Amino acid sequence: MKGDLCGRSWEAEGIDSKFIAFFVAFQSQMGNNTFAFSPLYKRPLSLVLKLFIRKIIQLALMLVVVSAVAFRLLDAAGGDSLAGLSDNPNISTETIRRLRDIYGLDRPVSQRYLEWAANAAKGDFGDSISLRLPVTSLVLSRAKETFKLAALTLVIALFVSSVLAFASVRYRHWLLDSFVEICVLVTASLPVIVSSLMILAITVYLINLPAAGGLFLPAISLTPPFIAMFLAQSKRGLQTALQQDYIVSARAKGLDETTIILRHALRNALNPIITLTGLSVGALIGGSVIAETVFGLQGIGSLTVTAVRNRDIPLVMGVVVFVSFAVWVANFSAELLQIVNDRRLVDAERS
Repeated sequence: MKGDLCGRSWEAEGIDSKFIAFFVAFQSQMGNNTFAFSPLYKRPLSLVLKLFIRKIIQLALMLVVVSAVAFRLLDAAGGDSLAGLSDNPNISTETIRRLRDIYGLDRPVSQRYLEWAANAAKGDFGDSISLRLPVTSLVLSRAKETFKLAALTLVIALFVSSVLAFASVRYRHWLLDSFVEICVLVTASLPVIVSSLMILAITVYLINLPAAGGLFLPAISLTPPFIAMFLAQSKRGLQTALQQDYIVSARAKGLDETTIILRHALRNALNPIITLTGLSVGALIGGSVIAETVFGLQGIGSLTVTAVRNRDIPLVMGVVVFVSFAVWVANFSAELLQIVNDRRLVDAERS
């Protein structure tokens, strides 16, 4: 059997005749396109590259706008970290003046912002005025705790909402539907500060558990609004997917309803959940300000409170840039997961 492999004969390459027969049959089945499967790998790669370039441009624009607005608002709020030093009799006016000159606090706000932006572009966010430590090391050391808290919160919220949504669409009982609707209503209307104080009161004063140091209790206090959001979207997505034609065909084949939901409907209901998960990162970090303060965690939230309280502009700006970047990474990752989950997005992007 003759064949060609990049200009060389099959036999010259010592390829087994059984493999040649299999390859020719496979080639005919794929419409005489030897490498018909390669676009499945090439198309997502080009799409990811285009998406990455677009997202990098968006990130640069977002960081410029967010940092400029934040810097201007901090300046408009008045005061700085050195304002309280004037009340200390052990610190002379000359010392305060030199410190203000070192940190550039006497220069115009536009000049200070441009100097800060030029240094930040090189990765230098300066030193915290109040804590006397590099901003980068402070933010990164606190970020670990906040990321662990956010991850645990998302896992709990996704697990609870997925179980309730699956049970609701699987069994279709009015009592279960009513329970799900009540869960959505209650959790959506429960502020983080209220849930945090409730959990703190129950665990510390009634059960006598330690409130500080662990991640589980603050994660539980953060989950209610995310459970509501994920539960409502999961149920709606599964109900929509179960009305599609391919689900009717699967039922006609005699597949079990649980198998149909998990194997066929779930994948098409995932994309909105992936989007919501990416969008939730910013809200999670915002909620961590309250949860970390109530439960005594040393994360980005508590660091933000310290920076704002002390009017520590370099530290506040470092937190703003870091949170903005974290939100960008989360949304970019969510879009990549959507592409992996749904091949139709690849075709839509190419068209």
